[in-house]
Amino acid sequence: MRPEVMGLIAGDGSLPPLLISKWREQNLDPVVIALDGFANPDIYNGLTGKTIPLGAAGQMISFLKENGVTDLVVAGRVSRPDFMKLKPDPRGMMIITKIALMKNIGDDALLRVIRAEIEKEGIKVCAIQEFLPEVLTPEGLLTKTTPLPEDKTSIEMGFQAARDHGAKDDH
Repeated sequence: MRPEVMGLIAGDGSLPPLLISKWREQNLDPVVIALDGFANPDIYNGLTGKTIPLGAAGQMISFLKENGVTDLVVAGRVSRPDFMKLKPDPRGMMIITKIALMKNIGDDALLRVIRAEIEKEGIKVCAIQEFLPEVLTPEGLLTKTTPLPEDKTSIEMGFQAARDHGAKDDH
């Protein structure tokens, strides 16, 4: 099912323009928020868009809702901000306070808090791979060298270490 209005909160890098290009090929004209200091504001040329500071969550949500966004992708690089230097609006301050009350919050937990705030407003947060499946690493052998049977234990240990690291959600 095709969303009524697609939205994008864009950080830095090649993914946001790539996603916009893909949507335009599908005759979707997304509503774009360029994160101030991260995304190039030219990203929304010819589209409904606005540059908004990272801490202005209320402004972002209002802009998305005013423009009828039903589905949203957050894409692009955004470095973890110094929360002491942010100039949040009231909604942003509420989110920062929630985050500050959490102990040892890692990136995954931080993003879950932000996602929950957006979804409380009736906007579905979608994964970029729903629209650009080619950004995922394909399954299978990625090198010319096939692992030997004795490499299986090392490979399994590596996968387990990656899962353990992800579960710890370290910053």
